[in-house]
Amino acid sequence: MQLRRKAFTLVELLVVIAIIGILIGMLLPAVQQVREAARRTSCLNNMRQLGLAHLTYESAYGNLPPGVNYKNQNEGGDGPWARGDAVVPRPSGSEFARRIGWGSIVLPHVEQGNLWDQFSADTGGFESDPFGDGFPQPSAAPQQSVPVFMCPSDASPDGDKNAYYTHNDVAAQGLFYGKSCYVANVGANYFTDSINFPNTTWGPYARNSRTTFADIRDGATNTILLGERSSNRPLSDLDPYGAVWAGRCNDSDSFRAGDTGPKLYGWSADCGLLGMVGHPDSSLGVLEWGVNGTRPGLGLISSSHPGGGGAAMGDGSVQFFTDNTAYEVLQFVAMMADGSVVEAF
Repeated sequence: MQLRRKAFTLVELLVVIAIIGILIGMLLPAVQQVREAARRTSCLNNMRQLGLAHLTYESAYGNLPPGVNYKNQNEGGDGPWARGDAVVPRPSGSEFARRIGWGSIVLPHVEQGNLWDQFSADTGGFESDPFGDGFPQPSAAPQQSVPVFMCPSDASPDGDKNAYYTHNDVAAQGLFYGKSCYVANVGANYFTDSINFPNTTWGPYARNSRTTFADIRDGATNTILLGERSSNRPLSDLDPYGAVWAGRCNDSDSFRAGDTGPKLYGWSADCGLLGMVGHPDSSLGVLEWGVNGTRPGLGLISSSHPGGGGAAMGDGSVQFFTDNTAYEVLQFVAMMADGSVVEAF
């Protein structure tokens, strides 16, 4: 009697393969969601560290760091978004104060003291321009990529660099400033032919700002310090591209390397460090200024996370604001002394 060998038929094998394929197809979205959840958590942790660094700075110096250090007022540095003279003394023989941003200033408070020391040493105590404008080569410090400034979900064509805010003379050498995915909150303001910042609409940061907690009359819990800024969202030719941590390049050179369009001036150069919520009376429209709005290069919160973006609050907490966040709520939490009460966000 001949024994018959047991085996799968071709049809059975194909059925098994099909079932496995279906299961994998069902599993992949779940795996992707878990990975994105982990990346979002990591991003919010970065924001928490940066927010706490600002609070540590405030404990040491009595005020929050400036959004960006710029010219002294008597040297033409005044303007509707400037609040006093430069915080860091200007170097000798230069019309510019040290044009470093809040990210540079808090380096010692995010365990990057060595990078801060390098920043100072490379420029001779900031006697030379750290960003290479008019110099053969910039300091090595602003080119560094610092993990705490980068959202793991944010994958831009520039990688961990930012060509947009790099001076063209520097970019021509193949050198680019380190990217950041976070900006400091200027407030909710009118955007017309120029930027107007009535003090009732101020946020905690601006050029040369020295905000104290007494200035944040709406309460630190209800006021945004830092917002997330995506470098991987669709942008118009005239929009800034993400952010940088180190500082601002010259106004006349704030444009993406290789662009042939008009250069951007003034506020646009500050956008590498600062973000705002445009006023609803703006001709640009409310939808442009909401979470993940159509002006991600100027707005306060845009991200590569699905459904919203993160913010660090004045009390050291972090919040994830959804795309459905009411514009009025976002406006109120951007302003620090407007007297509005926000019950929930």
